[in-house]
Amino acid sequence: MRIRIIGAESFGVRSMCCVVETASRRVVIDPGVALAPLRFGLPPHPVELKRAEAIREEILLEIGQATDIVVSHFHGDHTPLATPDPSQLLLSEFAKQLGAAKIWIKSRHGNTKLMDKRYGDFVHLFGDRALDADGKDDGELAFSLPVLHGKKGRGKVMMTRVVDRGSVFVHGSDIQLLDDEAVAQIITWKPDVVFVDGPPVYLGLPICEREQAITSGRQLAKMVHRIIIDHHLLRSQDGLDWLGQLGEESGGRVMSAADWEGERPLLLEAQRRSLFRSS
Repeated sequence: MRIRIIGAESFGVRSMCCVVETASRRVVIDPGVALAPLRFGLPPHPVELKRAEAIREEILLEIGQATDIVVSHFHGDHTPLATPDPSQLLLSEFAKQLGAAKIWIKSRHGNTKLMDKRYGDFVHLFGDRALDADGKDDGELAFSLPVLHGKKGRGKVMMTRVVDRGSVFVHGSDIQLLDDEAVAQIITWKPDVVFVDGPPVYLGLPICEREQAITSGRQLAKMVHRIIIDHHLLRSQDGLDWLGQLGEESGGRVMSAADWEGERPLLLEAQRRSLFRSS
């Protein structure tokens, strides 16, 4: 099994897009990318826009080669959109690049009103080709039932498990390590590698939620060989410090997406003020 991460906050964009290659499949999970429309009262810097464009192009290249495409939920940093902003991926462009891949999508269950509209856009465009994936398992590819997008009130997401000759990879989209049910499901799947969303510490989480997230991270670190934690967590320097602490405690088994790919983390959103000051 080969796991390649295309987009993440440690690459300078909002995304959790990855490609998982097995002996028989090439699975693209969450083919979406976005930038914060406003951060620190500032729009995306040109450096961020250029980065998002490069990652969009990479996603489009992968789509044409995929056997399976998975959409964990309908937020614009995880899926193409019918009416995207300039940083995001256009649904019709996605459809144009699409080959013969199966399209696995999270169902309507637990969707917010906005998520449900975007679900409808997919079904309208792809018809029966867009398969509700919740709870399905074909032996190599499995999907969780909907779990919380961090906390109640923010909709639900779907997690993905890929199995290849005894190796197991899990994509834990947007659970923020704040949902015990989601963490328990990951452990039940007995993965070797997990790519999971970390807590949004940039929003000033209550102490109880910070502690819950670090406890969940430690729990996974005891059970999993390699844990990639990124996304919401790395929208601030504080998140990088949080990740570093857990990495030290785990003996280096916890890392960012950039670390996984052998690159230095590039937190462009967190650096937006300094980018504008220096331009």
